[in-house]
Amino acid sequence: ANLAQVLAENEVVAEDKYTYTTYFVAMKRDCPGWMSAAFARAVSFYASSLAMMMAILGAGNFMALAKQLQFLDLVTEIEGIPELFRDFAETFKGFNLDPAEYLHFGLPTRKAVRILENKAVNKFEEETGASNAKLLFQYCFVRRFYNRRAANMVLE
Repeated sequence: ANLAQVLAENEVVAEDKYTYTTYFVAMKRDCPGWMSAAFARAVSFYASSLAMMMAILGAGNFMALAKQLQFLDLVTEIEGIPELFRDFAETFKGFNLDPAEYLHFGLPTRKAVRILENKAVNKFEEETGASNAKLLFQYCFVRRFYNRRAANMVLE
């Protein structure tokens, strides 16, 4: 179809039942490549992507988000706020922004260390027949790093 046929097919009927034709005009601007719309869109896309990554990874922005969510949590307790806002703010109560919950740097938690300690003590008691291996370990530690008198105080 040529341009005249495409334009003639786009007729619009007005409220008063008169008909008229809608014409579409295409304009093209001649400019250097670095001023083109495609180049501007590409620069904008990469700049906004970089800004988003910096915002997510920035500690200051993370703290601002944590404070905002804490504020929303506190606002839900105020009497007389609109129910719609209260419902919106309560949806954020499930967020936990404590980084220790999500980041593990290969270090065990205190609970895991206690479990491993108890397993080691139980295994030592089974293999040696010692009746109170934990007390023996405490005595040896104090004797090694302090003196015999301090170690004897552990036994008392």
